[in-house]
Amino acid sequence: DSGVPGSTTYPTPSARQEDKRNFLDLSYHKDLKGGARLLARTFIEEYDICYKNPEAWDGPMKDTTENLLGGVQVQYSLPWGKHLPTAGLELKQDQVRVTTIDGTSRIGGPRKLGTVSLYLQDEINLSPRLTLVPGLRYDNPSAYASQCSPRVSLLYFLGENTRLRASYGQAFRPPTVNDLYWHEDWGGGMVFFGNEDLKPEKSRGYELGLEHKFSLPLLARASWFDRKTDGLISWVEISPGHWQA
Repeated sequence: DSGVPGSTTYPTPSARQEDKRNFLDLSYHKDLKGGARLLARTFIEEYDICYKNPEAWDGPMKDTTENLLGGVQVQYSLPWGKHLPTAGLELKQDQVRVTTIDGTSRIGGPRKLGTVSLYLQDEINLSPRLTLVPGLRYDNPSAYASQCSPRVSLLYFLGENTRLRASYGQAFRPPTVNDLYWHEDWGGGMVFFGNEDLKPEKSRGYELGLEHKFSLPLLARASWFDRKTDGLISWVEISPGHWQA
């Protein structure tokens, strides 16, 4: 429970915001024959926000945001010679409901977004000092076209306590429900709108890192990275007081 000033154009000391977060995360690990390993996981997270402003310029205001995120994951790995292949499946669903004091939805009713993901990875011991880790992830969001994201990393041990890591990867992030459908008018010229025409942002990045372990309590790391993003999703002020994703 926190005090918030309300609109920047019409602040008030009476505005309050209540945040409530509940989550449950259950994991199951099982070592199988031949060094195989199974992971099963399920999770659910509830995040609610209630904003009240009894002194809003156009009358008492109460906005309630209810966000429910849930999913399951299954992962299996099996050593094979110099390889350690891993395969996994993820299912996620995000459900959001945003209502005003009179029960009107700010996002056009309850909204749901789901994603089905598959991923493959292999750890290849090229030598006692060198390990190659290629991987591929396939995401199939309910509201967008599917996407494949490759990644590869290389790990080299310079010594017993020193290692060098290099990696390259691609990724993408679909818009959230709020990015797509949010609609809010605070009055006084302050408005916020989602954008249903948004597309997933795509990125690619390089990273180079050096790590050295001096002793058990002391570890030093240095990293350089470069990341480029196409179609970055952010909220911007397109005109005075008008914000849009």
